[in-house]
Amino acid sequence: AVAASYPSGFEDLFQGLDATRRFSKAAGTEAITVGTSIVTVAFAPQDNPQRLLIDGIRGARDSISVTFDHFTDLRLARELAAASRRGVSVGVVGDQIVGTRVSFTLCSAGVPVRDQPSDVHSKYMVVDAGTPNGFVTTGSANWSNNGMFENDENLIEIRDPLISSAYAADFSSLATVSQD
Repeated sequence: AVAASYPSGFEDLFQGLDATRRFSKAAGTEAITVGTSIVTVAFAPQDNPQRLLIDGIRGARDSISVTFDHFTDLRLARELAAASRRGVSVGVVGDQIVGTRVSFTLCSAGVPVRDQPSDVHSKYMVVDAGTPNGFVTTGSANWSNNGMFENDENLIEIRDPLISSAYAADFSSLATVSQD
C-alpha cells in the first residue's frame, strides 16, 4: 500500500497533472502495517509532515537522534528543546547548523549540536531506538519552511525496533566524525 501510493503520483507529475489529490488520497497520514512494522507516509505540503514530526518528538520517552542537511525550522527546534528539558536524550547532527538560531535554541536546552561532514546528505530522526516503541522518520523533506509547507516532499515514519536500531547505529557513526 505504501509503495502503491508513489507510482500513480509520479505518473501524474510526469504527465503534468496535479498529483496533490492523488498522493493525499492514496496515503495521507494513515498508518499502514507492513510485516511487523507500522508505516506512515506524509506528503508535503498537503499532509503537513511537520505535524507527524511534532507528534513523534512529543511521544519520545528515551531518546531522539536527528541528522539533517537543511534544518532551519525553529518550531521543530523548540519541540526538540522541550523534549530535552523533560529528560529525553536529544542529539543533532546537521549541515552547517552550528551557530544558527536552531543550534542556539537546542544548545540552550542542553542538546549537543554538531556539524556533519560535508559528504553526508542524510535526513532522518530516530526516536527511542531499539525499544518496542522505536521508530524512524526519513524522506526528502528538509526541516525548513519550504520542506514542510512549500515543496513537493515526502516523509515516511517506520515504527520498528530493528530499523530504529540500524538508524541509531548510523547516527552514532555520524556523531563520532562530526564537529561541535
